[in-house]
Amino acid sequence: MYSPLAASLVREIAKLADEKARRALADLLFLDYNEFSSPDVAKLERVLLAMRDRLVREARERGFEV
Repeated sequence: MYSPLAASLVREIAKLADEKARRALADLLFLDYNEFSSPDVAKLERVLLAMRDRLVREARERGFEV
């Protein structure tokens, strides 16, 4: 099972991302961090934080308030 932080980041990313990025997130979770194969949750959190931060930065660069 993912941590509360990872779950929260997934929800944030889903709100910020376009369809392509959502598919990439789903692939990442299913293929690399499948919750049924004891994923490295700490590493997943770092990956998700970086993804969220990148999406926030890109949104702000496009003029959106996040």
